[in-house]
Amino acid sequence: MWFLRGAARESKLKSTTVEIPERKFLVETDEADPLKFYYIPGVRYFYVKRFEMVVAELMSSRVGRLLDVGFGSGVLLPSVSRLADSVYGVDVHEKVQDVRRLLESSGVSAFLVQGSALEIPFVTGSFDTLVSVSVLEHIKEVGSAAGEVSRVLKSSGRAVIGFPVKNILTTAAIGMLGMNLSTTVDERHPSSHTDILAALRRSFAEVSIRWFPAFVPLDLSLYCVASCKK
Repeated sequence: MWFLRGAARESKLKSTTVEIPERKFLVETDEADPLKFYYIPGVRYFYVKRFEMVVAELMSSRVGRLLDVGFGSGVLLPSVSRLADSVYGVDVHEKVQDVRRLLESSGVSAFLVQGSALEIPFVTGSFDTLVSVSVLEHIKEVGSAAGEVSRVLKSSGRAVIGFPVKNILTTAAIGMLGMNLSTTVDERHPSSHTDILAALRRSFAEVSIRWFPAFVPLDLSLYCVASCKK
């Protein structure tokens, strides 16, 4: 039976692998879009690791109808589309149609709309699963965003939310990576990981978390992913 366990483990690893699309299939949405970092050796590892953590959480149960809140340039959509029955996305930027067109040219189909995490333009109980990666830290009214995330999910739905841990190390790193931007780190990330977790726990009955690297305490780590159930 050992070989069966090994085969199952290998199959799961292949399923949770995140494949970053070729650069020609993605469009940079604004000056704060981290798209370029997915193609820089070294930095790429951390950015892809966030997605791997999210996809690993999605593997625990059926994904069904999925919404990506803050899909950006669409980097994660090809990976989640392999798991979901149908994929939807919402983002505030003005290049939604460009993202959809380029994804379609690479064989990925998703229904994408422009809108805010504070007013998600879908009716209550629309989705089985919701993902949002590195979005809530940008929102000051994070409690309202968490409420919207919960609202659009079915009663049995779940949300997988990724966000950076706020500490001296990550603040310095984010500051350096965004040094060409006109805003400070605190202005770009008004909500800390503790703010986000508190908001999610108010909106969901069950919130479990994992972080990277896992061998350090949460507050000293780099990135956190919360799996939330209603």
